[in-house]
Amino acid sequence: MEPTFFFHPTPLDAAALRPQVRRALERRTEQLSRQKYPRLWAATDRLNRGERVPKVIAERRKRRRALFGLLGWALGLFLLISGLLDPKALAVPLTIGALCFGAGTAILWRNRRAALGFLDLPAGLALSVGALAAPVKLGALLPLGLACLLIGAAALLRRRGRTDAFDRAAAKLLGERAAAQGMEGAQVLLAPSGLSLRRRGTEIGPLPLVLILETEELLLLFGEETVTVLQKKDLCRGTLPALREVLGAQIPYETVLRDG
Repeated sequence: MEPTFFFHPTPLDAAALRPQVRRALERRTEQLSRQKYPRLWAATDRLNRGERVPKVIAERRKRRRALFGLLGWALGLFLLISGLLDPKALAVPLTIGALCFGAGTAILWRNRRAALGFLDLPAGLALSVGALAAPVKLGALLPLGLACLLIGAAALLRRRGRTDAFDRAAAKLLGERAAAQGMEGAQVLLAPSGLSLRRRGTEIGPLPLVLILETEELLLLFGEETVTVLQKKDLCRGTLPALREVLGAQIPYETVLRDG
């Protein structure tokens, strides 16, 4: 008799678990793409191999770029304000300011987008209010103020509302799992032969599995055309180390961790 692991599904927190499901779905998509286009992925891996650095070094570089971006943004804003108030006399500082401001904005957008939003919004508001309050002296600053407001709003909205196909697929999958009738009263059986569902005295399965992906809190079980989400805390018979060893010997099994 083959070893079997039993789960009693409990309600899940879809919002908290969505990032983990997203990463797993992204990994699965990459695997399928690698199987379909092995030569393209081999070339991609060769190109990326030289760019990979330890996380600590990568974060240090990111902070250094963000500092350069902040300096460029601040210097550019100062020169732009000065140049716009007297463009004929300060044409060179105006040009340099535009270049510095543009470069600083681009660097911050790439490395510290939220910080860019919090910098541009108050700066844009101050410039716009000042230009409207004193149009004769400061009216030339209004386009710059409006530009800062637009950039700041875009940076914050893009960060807060950022979703993609994997986010939507993860939300849909978790929504279907949460809406499944009777799952909390069922028993899920996981064995090398596949996945079975036992409910109200009847058993459905086993459904063969082609891949198991493990995240911090979940197991995602992939069939040929299905995905089942189980919470690791719902394992009621058997242990996770034994599950990894037994199922990993028969079914492709990978971990998909946040830093992994």
